[in-house]
Amino acid sequence: MSKKFDIKYWLSDDGLRLLELYSNNGLTIDDIAHKIGCSRSTLNKYAKKNYAIKNAIYKGRDRLYDEVEVNLYKMAKGYRSKKQIITKETTPKGKIHEITLEIEEDRLPDRRAIEFILKQKEKYRDDRLQTIEIKLGEMEDELSD
Repeated sequence: MSKKFDIKYWLSDDGLRLLELYSNNGLTIDDIAHKIGCSRSTLNKYAKKNYAIKNAIYKGRDRLYDEVEVNLYKMAKGYRSKKQIITKETTPKGKIHEITLEIEEDRLPDRRAIEFILKQKEKYRDDRLQTIEIKLGEMEDELSD
C-alpha cells in the first residue's frame, strides 16, 4: 500500500478529487483502496458512512461511463477522423523540411457496437415492461382489497 490511510485527508477537497480521479481512470474499488492505503472493506465501510467518499467514487465512474457511451455511440454511427502525417523532405541544397499532412478518414459504423447498443436497448425495454407489469399487479391487488 502506497500511503498510510488517513480518513481526514480523504475527506478533504484534495482527497475527494483524487478519489474521483482514480475512479475516472477506471480503477476498481480494490485498486483505489490499495492506492489510498487501506483494504477494500475499510474503503467500503467509509463509503457507507461518508456520502462524500461514495459520491466522489461514483461521480468519477459516471464520467467514465459517459465517455465510454459517447465513444460507443460514435463507433456505432461511424465518424470522420483526422490524422496527421509528418514527413521530412530534403531539398537539393541539403536542407531538411518537415511537411505535415492532415488526412481525413471515414470510419465505417462498427457492427459489434451496433449490436451491443441494440441488445442493451432491448434489455432496458424488457426491464421497464417487467417493472410496469409488477406495478400494475400491485395496483390490481390494492383495488381488489
